[in-house]
This record gives sequence, C-alpha cells and structure tokens, in this order.
Amino acid sequence: MKKKQFFVLLLTFLILVSNEKPVMAMSAEERSGLEDNVIEYGAVEVLVSNYNITVKNNSRVLNNMKATSSAMAEELRNYADELSSQADELYDQAAAYKALGNAVTGGDSNSSLADYGESLASLYTGAAQLEIAADELYRQADSLDASTVDRQMYQIQFKQVEAQLVNTIKGLYPSYYQIGDQIGILNQKREYYIKLYDIAISRQLLGMAAELDAADAKNQIQDMDNQIKQLRHQEETLLQTICNLIDRDYNTEIVLQGMPAADRDYLGAIDLTADTKKAIGNSYDLRYARRELSNLSDADDKKAKRLEISSKEQGIENSLYQQRSKISDCQDMLDSAELLLASEESRMNLAKQKYELGMISQLEYQQQKNTYDSYAADVKAKERDLFWAEESYQAIVNGL
Repeated sequence: MKKKQFFVLLLTFLILVSNEKPVMAMSAEERSGLEDNVIEYGAVEVLVSNYNITVKNNSRVLNNMKATSSAMAEELRNYADELSSQADELYDQAAAYKALGNAVTGGDSNSSLADYGESLASLYTGAAQLEIAADELYRQADSLDASTVDRQMYQIQFKQVEAQLVNTIKGLYPSYYQIGDQIGILNQKREYYIKLYDIAISRQLLGMAAELDAADAKNQIQDMDNQIKQLRHQEETLLQTICNLIDRDYNTEIVLQGMPAADRDYLGAIDLTADTKKAIGNSYDLRYARRELSNLSDADDKKAKRLEISSKEQGIENSLYQQRSKISDCQDMLDSAELLLASEESRMNLAKQKYELGMISQLEYQQQKNTYDSYAADVKAKERDLFWAEESYQAIVNGL
C-alpha cells in the first residue's frame, strides 16, 4: 500500500498549472506575500501551483508528449520514487498522532482533548485520497509501455492530483489547530499542578501534608511536560510535511493561519440533486473514463467501460449523500457543544464572582477555568469539524 502512495504523490506533483500566474509573472508584492512564512489557507492552491518542483516540471512533461510511451512511463515512476519519503512521513505522523491520543485525553470525556476523530481522520483522508490516484497512475504507467500517449488523459490525471494535493495540505489545517488547542489546555493544567505542588510543599513543611502529595503533583507536571513535548513534535512534523509539499527548505519555520469557518448560508442552501449532477460532470475519474471510452473500438470493451462509468456515477452519488449526512451530524454535534458551553459559562461567571469576593481559592477558580476552557476548545474543534465536512462536500462536487 505504501508503494502505491508514493505513486500517488508522484502524480500529485505532476500537476498542470492552468489558471494561476507563474511565479516569474507575479509582481514583487505578490511574490512576497507567498514567500513569507505565514501560510494562509486561501493561498494553498497558488503555493502548490507555483512552488512545487514537480508541478513546475509538469508543464515540461506535457510539452514533451511526443516522447515514446515507455519513456513517459519510466519518467512517471522516477517521480514516484522521489516522493516516497514524503508519503511515509504523512502516514507516520498520523500513526504517531493516533498513539498520542489516549495519553492526552486522560479519560476526560468532557474535554476537547478527547475529540481526536476528525483531526486524525484528516491525516488519513489526505493520504487515502492520494492513494486512489495512485491506482490510476500504476495502471497508466504499465499501459504506457505499449500504448500511445493521450495528452488529454494525462492533463485530466495531472489536474486531479493537483486538486488532491491541495486538499491534502488543507486537510492538515484542522489537525494543526487541534494540536495548538491541546497544547494550550495542557499548559493550563500544568500551571494548575505547579500551584498544587507549591501548596503541597508548603503544607509538608508545616507537617500538614505527606510527601506523597507533592510527589503526585510533580509527577503530573512531568506528565504534562512529556505530552506537550510530543505534541510539539507532532506539530513540527506536520509543518515540515507541508514545507516539503510546497518546496520550502525542511527546517523552515512556518505558521498556518486563515482557516475559515463553515459557511452556514451555503450549508443551509445545499441542493443535493443539483450538486450530484455537478459532481458527476466534474469528476476527474469519470472524465478520464469517458476519455478511455472514446479511445475504444471493441464493442465488448465499450460495453464494459460503460458499466464501469455507470458504477462510478452511482459511487459519486452515494459519496455525496454520505458527506451531506456527515455535515448534518457535525452541525448537531456543534449545536450540542455550544449548549454545554453556555451552561458552563454560567458556572464560570459564578466562580469568578466568588473568587473576587474571596469565597473560593485561586486554585478552585483555576480548576473551574480549566473546565470552561475545555468546553470552549471543544466548540472550536466542532466548528473545525463542520468546516472540513463542508470542504469535503465541495471537493466531491468539484470533481474529487
């Protein structure tokens, strides 16, 4: 499976730039906006098109379609080998992130740290999307050895992988934000345990507490430190994966920002029937299959290809329906999280009043604040889940 992923990323990087201006045609101001270390969500398409080495090589590949089909197949396979390490990195990150999940949640069912599903899924989904394209690439690379190159078919494939690569990078944004929230909550908990440790030491000196109380607090602090360190490593790996995919130096320090919120107006006006028709028309797989059909001459082969196309159409219809249902589920979960946060906000306000009146200690107030912040982080996570569900729906409509 891993080897197929490499071929996916190979095709991924063989994308034809169509609508965006080449780097050299940009103004100095436009170039500066793309070359700084802040990676805006809305700029991912332009970054992929203009700065990935293999993407830029794609224009040359298409211009050299007069080359023999076997030479073209060999070139495609060579690209795949070059990208294999990047595919491994994405899968390894997903595995490490999954392994870290239980340690971070600490069994707190009310904490946003327990909400790993969508963030982890975005890592695996990005790789899986590239894997789908790999199957097509393997088949085409094999057939190229004995067939004539159809330039239009390659244009379809190249554009498909460009869209998949852009979608993969964008899919890492929710994970990036989730990691940031987790680090923030862990830092708050760490501060709480530091105060608890200081109190335990003071009580111990007065003979009012056992050494075990301070030791327990110290162990909690060390546990927080370890979890934060692991999350920082996950964050660094994620960012360096993106650096590789947009041709930045491996050690470049970048920051992701600008991920929008879900468009509630758009979600409320979804027309599943109309969108299904668009998705079937835009589908890269179907466009490729239709092109294959037009190149066939044998009646039986044509019949088999038409059945394949019909099956793909049904698959797209089902995928879009399932994604629309997922949007509804995400909306429901966000609504529930917002209600819980509203209730917790009342308790937080009451705790603040009590603290200001000296009715509760700073430690008790901090404990309540930690709980409130966990609910708030959970709302943010659910908002990101809804946004990514919307983005995934639009990706299907647009042809992925």
